Amino acid sequence: MDISLDQFLQDFPGMAFCKNSNYEYIRGSRNLARIAGLSSPKKVPGMQDYDFCWEVYADIYREEDKLVLAGEKISVLKLLRTADGTDLSVVTQKAPLCNQGKIIGIIGNTVVVNSTAILEKSTYINKHDLLLFGEGSSHHRYLVHTIDGLTDRQSQCFFYLIRGESAKQIAKVLKISPRTVECHIRKIKEHYNVSSRSELVSIAFSKGLVKFIPV
Repeated sequence: MDISLDQFLQDFPGMAFCKNSNYEYIRGSRNLARIAGLSSPKKVPGMQDYDFCWEVYADIYREEDKLVLAGEKISVLKLLRTADGTDLSVVTQKAPLCNQGKIIGIIGNTVVVNSTAILEKSTYINKHDLLLFGEGSSHHRYLVHTIDGLTDRQSQCFFYLIRGESAKQIAKVLKISPRTVECHIRKIKEHYNVSSRSELVSIAFSKGLVKFIPV
């Protein structure tokens, strides 16, 4: 089992890893070791996120791990600090690591964001979410997927709407007509049974939807 797992991690693109239920890394790929400034992936086992160069974000990563150990699969957009102090925009996917049906840890992979659409949203978030969250907004994690109950396009409109953009501005970003945006906004309001933008913003905060990034 260990040999096949090692082979999987080394061959997998990105920074692949496994952790045990105590949040300790038990395996890490060559790419992960390189980003961390380690001479070999053999130095990864036994370390926790607090021991790496990305320790400033370790609290956020720990909260993600708790969700996964509870049985969730997640995909998040976040920052990763490298050994030279650079912060990279990355997407990390994590899933429960199981043995005979029992969750014994976490398996995951992190890739540097190359998608223009996600990079644009990442830049937008860094610029605008200080107004939503205040200081430390860049330390929040963002879930990368469509909001439940909304279409892909409605989720995209919702993303910009709760951040104060007008229908005209949203239309320009999404390259669709303002009338189409207004139609999506009307459907969103109907879905949440509200009549105003302020009510949508309140719902976004109460349900944690400000942390969703539509693809």
